[in-house]
Amino acid sequence: MQARIRIWPIIGIFMLVSVAWIALSGTMLARTTSQESSLEGSVGSLWGRPQTQASPTFIVHWTVRSKKETVVYNSQTKAQEKKTEWVDVPYERKVEPVSADVRSGLALDERRKGLVWFPLYTVDFSGRYIVDPINPELLDKAAENVEFEIVTRLPSGDGTYDGFELELNGKDISVKAERQNGALRYRYALDKEKGADFMFSYVSRGVAVWNYQPLSVSQEAGLIENFQLRMTTDFHAIDFPGGTMSPSTKERTDEGWILNWAFDRIMTGQNIGMVMPQRVQPGHLGAKLSASAPISLGFFTVVLYVLSFLRGHRIHPIHYMFIGASFFSFHLLFAYTADHLPVEWAFALASGTSVVLVVSYLRLVISSRFAFGPVAIAQMIYVVGFSVAHFFEGFTGLSITVLGITTLFWLMQITGKIDWYEKTAGPGPDLSNPELEATPS
Repeated sequence: MQARIRIWPIIGIFMLVSVAWIALSGTMLARTTSQESSLEGSVGSLWGRPQTQASPTFIVHWTVRSKKETVVYNSQTKAQEKKTEWVDVPYERKVEPVSADVRSGLALDERRKGLVWFPLYTVDFSGRYIVDPINPELLDKAAENVEFEIVTRLPSGDGTYDGFELELNGKDISVKAERQNGALRYRYALDKEKGADFMFSYVSRGVAVWNYQPLSVSQEAGLIENFQLRMTTDFHAIDFPGGTMSPSTKERTDEGWILNWAFDRIMTGQNIGMVMPQRVQPGHLGAKLSASAPISLGFFTVVLYVLSFLRGHRIHPIHYMFIGASFFSFHLLFAYTADHLPVEWAFALASGTSVVLVVSYLRLVISSRFAFGPVAIAQMIYVVGFSVAHFFEGFTGLSITVLGITTLFWLMQITGKIDWYEKTAGPGPDLSNPELEATPS
C-alpha cells in the first residue's frame, strides 16, 4: 500500500514543475514578441526592408493633331457659335524588351538584437535591357512628337542605393532622370531608326527576402523573351519564396550557389526570389523548450522510478522535487543567457548545469555508480538529446515519437516478468498473532 501512496506526491511535484515551465514559456514568448515588434522598425530604418526589384517600364509617347469643335456663347450677338481649334491628343503604348540580362549577388549579414536574429543581406544588382527600334506600325500614321520614356522603380523609396547608375546606349543618364512618385523617369525624343540599350545597377541592403519581378506589372501574366537572371549567394541554405519560379540550373560552390533562370520565350506572372537563411531564434527556441519540458521530465521520472524500484533504491518524493527543480534550472538558465551568449553556448551552459545538479545530487542520495551510470545516461537522452531535437525544424515531433516508443519498448522488456501484485501488495498480516487468526465461516 505504501508504494502506491508514494506515487501521488511524485505526480503532484511533476504537475507543479509543469506549471512553472508553462509560465516560463509564456514569459519567453512575450519577451520575444515584444522585442520583434519594437526592433523590426528600427532594423528596417537602419538596414532596409524586404526588397522587390521590378523590371523597368518602356513607354512610347506620341501626339496626333486633331480638330476639336466646341460650342460657345457669343455675348455680343447673343447666340451660340461653333468654334474650331486644333489640339494635340496624347497617346502612349508600352513595349517590352527583346532581351533582359540580370545579375544579382546576395551576401548574408546576420545581426542579433536581444532574443531576435535578423537575416540581413547586401544585394549587388545590375540589369541590362534591349529594346528594338520602334515599329512604325505601332504608331498612328499622323503621329507627331514621338518620345520614348524609361521608368525605373526601385524596391523602396527610403532605401539606400550605393554606386547607382543609369545608362542609355552607353551614356550616363543618372543625373538627367526625374524622380516622380517613387520612380526614376527619363524621356527623350525617339529616333525611330535606333533602339534602346538600357542598364541600371546599384548596391543596396535588405532583410529576409529578395525578389525580382520580370514584368513591370505585378500579378499579371505577360510574355518574356530572351530572359536570363544569374544569382550568386555566399550561403548554402537556400530557399525560394512561395509562388516564385525555380531556377533552370544550380551549381554549388565553396561559398554558396550559382543559380540561373534562362528562358527563350515564356508566358508567366511569377517572380524570382530568394529567402535568406533563418537562424534559430533564441526566444522562440526557449519558449518551445519550456513548453515541451514536461514530456522530457515525464520520461526521466518514469525511467528513474522503474530503475530504483527494480534495484531496491528508496527515492523519496522530496528527492523528486529537487530533481524537478534541477530540470527547471536548465530552461531558466537558458532563458536568461540566450540574449547575452550565442545560442549554442547558452544551451551548453544550461544543459551542463542541469546534468551536474542531478548527477551530483543522486550520487549522495543513492550511489556514485548509479548516478554516473543510468542517471547520467538517462538525463543526456531525455534532457540534452530531447532539447537538441528542437534545433532541427520539422523533426522535433518525429524525434519525440521515436524516443517515446523506444523508451516504452525498453521499459516493457525490463519489467515484463515482474509480478506487480507481489511487488506492490506490501507486507501481509502477522499470522503469529492469535487475534489475527482466521475463523471458519
